[in-house]
Amino acid sequence: MSCQFGMNVGDYKRRRGIIAWICMTFVFFCLCPYLRILPLHLDAQPNALMLSVIIIALLGKHTINRECAWLLFVLISATIIMLLSNPNALGLLILTNYISLFCISYATYLALKRLYGIPYRLFTAVVFLWFAVGLIQTFISPSFLGFMTLRGSTSSALNGRGVASLAAEPTFYGMVSILMMIINYLNFKHHKHYKALFLCLVAQLIMSKSTTCVMALAIAFFLYILYCIVRKKHGIAYLLLLIMAGIALYHAARFYADNNSTRLASVVKVLLESPSSFLFMDFSINNRFMHAFFPLKGFFDNFGLPHGLGHFNTYLLQQQKSPEWGNLLQYHVSQEYKINTSIGGGVLSWEFSGFQYIM
Repeated sequence: MSCQFGMNVGDYKRRRGIIAWICMTFVFFCLCPYLRILPLHLDAQPNALMLSVIIIALLGKHTINRECAWLLFVLISATIIMLLSNPNALGLLILTNYISLFCISYATYLALKRLYGIPYRLFTAVVFLWFAVGLIQTFISPSFLGFMTLRGSTSSALNGRGVASLAAEPTFYGMVSILMMIINYLNFKHHKHYKALFLCLVAQLIMSKSTTCVMALAIAFFLYILYCIVRKKHGIAYLLLLIMAGIALYHAARFYADNNSTRLASVVKVLLESPSSFLFMDFSINNRFMHAFFPLKGFFDNFGLPHGLGHFNTYLLQQQKSPEWGNLLQYHVSQEYKINTSIGGGVLSWEFSGFQYIM
């Protein structure tokens, strides 16, 4: 019996099996984007990108949306033109990120189509892998498997920021946990291990001690309550629930801030006692604000025209000297070549050409 292209049944099944393994490995690296297989000086490693090229070559067909292909062509062409006018290593990284935005998205579609969705056993194994590493780092050795990521996890744990597990820092660990919570809810809420996985992911959020993740969840909860007030019939009941939850949350936050010495407790205390000084509390908070606000401001200041590759720091140095905006930049900004936020880097990447892929 013959099969496609003259292959016999055994060869065809073997080929399908190899492709399935490649697709599952690709999904694994998408869920573990920080694992450092190659000695590259990058937080998010290009493992999934390299496999995406293979998957597109094996499974890709001429079904790419013409508008998406044209947009990708314009972005890559503009980046190449700016790179030729000002050659630098950051430009090559940006060009790679534009390509990865397309390749990883398209390869994900092809891989999940071949696998009929995210394999449940693979997803469960990945969740417990993140959990096990985080658990060992929390209670036994903060440096456990730290060599598998660029920055390791020892320094974060010693500074009271929580552990990073298989991520480059605790905030990334918390964000990956939230991402897997969403995947778990959308795809596996009817499976028998759904609650166990959910509790496991909640425990990982606690181990990460990520202030950013806690604030993101708090904002999401607040917006959900507002949605319920607007859309539901019993809006007054939800409004009362929001007020009661706010009062309870305030007193719980006061108690937590007064009885803990963690970084999250310090942030909560500053927010409650001196909100105006929150942006200047430490480098991490001020740096995140810098990368969220100033790309947007620069976009309007320059009428949407680009500043060139790797010139985000040039704009920041100008703003730091400004009597109107300089007080918002409390730290040295000369090394801030690229934008590290999804809004500033993704939507406004044309402005400073500083897109950073975030999984």
